Amino acid sequence: MGLEGTLAERDGVSLGTGFSYVCPQGELDELVARVIEVGKTSRTMEVKLLAEQLLSGKRQQCTRGRFVLVALDSRGRPTTLPKVPSPSIQRQGS
Repeated sequence: MGLEGTLAERDGVSLGTGFSYVCPQGELDELVARVIEVGKTSRTMEVKLLAEQLLSGKRQQCTRGRFVLVALDSRGRPTTLPKVPSPSIQRQGS
């Protein structure tokens, strides 16, 4: 199945602003993503950026956002995605 990917919606992530904590140089940065909703043609992902001070081990969340990824066919129309076998994922109403 040849699926084209695209970002259909963005919520909560600002480029250059919207950070609750600035990640200084020398800290370890971690990007954590998880699928939080599954639809017929889309997946919603939550993404968090965390920073850790290497000497103290203290971790802080810098920013987070939700992304809706929609599968498109070769004509640019939404197309059905294969099912994901995971009981921890919530289904959308559509």
